[in-house]
Amino acid sequence: RVLFRSEQWNDYVVIANGNHLMHFINGRMTADVVDMDTAKGAKSGILALQIHVGPPMIVQFKDIRIKRL
Repeated sequence: RVLFRSEQWNDYVVIANGNHLMHFINGRMTADVVDMDTAKGAKSGILALQIHVGPPMIVQFKDIRIKRL
């Protein structure tokens, strides 16, 4: 099963419950992390969408929703 759909929209879900973070791409879990660094862990602030350095690309976002657990 292909994880990323090229030239199509992909669904990306992040569930953040305290310091427990789960990331899903197109319904498939890609990360399940517990951040134990309480000194540097942000409890509030700005939500940012990050893109890593690489070859030129077009990145678009749509239908962004935030839901309190």
